[in-house]
Amino acid sequence: MKRPRQTRTHSAGFTLIEMIISIVLVGIIVASISPLFQGSARSYYTVTTINENFQAARIGFNRMLSDLRELLGSTSILSGTSYSITFTDVNGSTITYVLSNAYTLDRTKTGTDNIPPAVLVPNVTGLDIEYFDKDGVELAAPLAAPANVWNIRVSMTVNVSGQSASFQGTASPRNIPFG
Repeated sequence: MKRPRQTRTHSAGFTLIEMIISIVLVGIIVASISPLFQGSARSYYTVTTINENFQAARIGFNRMLSDLRELLGSTSILSGTSYSITFTDVNGSTITYVLSNAYTLDRTKTGTDNIPPAVLVPNVTGLDIEYFDKDGVELAAPLAAPANVWNIRVSMTVNVSGQSASFQGTASPRNIPFG
């Protein structure tokens, strides 16, 4: 038996040319939209990096203020300038904070637990340490008489990717008699 030959009058599906045109159009659309996604991803990464650096700077700055508040009095201050301070902490260790030439706030601790110089805060573009006597009068730096210090005000500016943040705080060494 011979089967009758069937002809196709209606075919389901796409031709090869239709498929190629569709793929080319999808490629053009994806290529035109992808820079938007790349720009968004780049912006997200930049903002996240800046925020993380500012948070690290805030933590380092607070560490410095915390150490300054733990002074046993102004006689614990060994030396002080507008960009560095050296003092003895409650454990008898000597701690130094200094703005280095590499724009970093460095911390060194010697004594019972020697800690080599370490970068506490990177990207520091400004550090100003001011010293005040008990009447609130600013003492000239470098300190000629560290025993007269009653308050220490620290101002620090950090610059990350063209964005800057400023931090300011005041520390009063403990165990200073008020009166």
